Amino acid sequence: MFAQASVSLLGIGGFDALAYLIIDENGLVAKIDVNIGASAGFGGSLKLGITASGLLEINTTSTARTLPSFTTRNGVTHVGEQVQPGFHLHLEGSIDFLNLANASGMLDIAIRNGQFELAFDVSFHLGPITLAASASPASTPRTTRAWS
Repeated sequence: MFAQASVSLLGIGGFDALAYLIIDENGLVAKIDVNIGASAGFGGSLKLGITASGLLEINTTSTARTLPSFTTRNGVTHVGEQVQPGFHLHLEGSIDFLNLANASGMLDIAIRNGQFELAFDVSFHLGPITLAASASPASTPRTTRAWS
């Protein structure tokens, strides 16, 4: 099952979501992508500028599963995308507080082949002060975004 949605939240802003779900005798396979874009003005009424995206992949089967091809509303065709066995969550984004402070970063969590992997890269800026933290195992791929 494929679903695509654009959601507006009571003047706070909006976001877009894509989802693909397969449930069969082998298990469950899901790929969900959510984007909150700057053009949607998310958080603007709260004096915040928020841009974020998230990707969730779950595959309870024992092998990689290829999703059927599909075309999104904006004409982007996705062909043969695979979801590996296990769990994968990738979040990234930024937030601006009244043009006084901002924060940005990414978080990547994966549980695959009996291994837990965690990677993150975050920073917070307040005037001349910057705080940052990052960690990345050598095995964590840096190109985790697959849908647009």
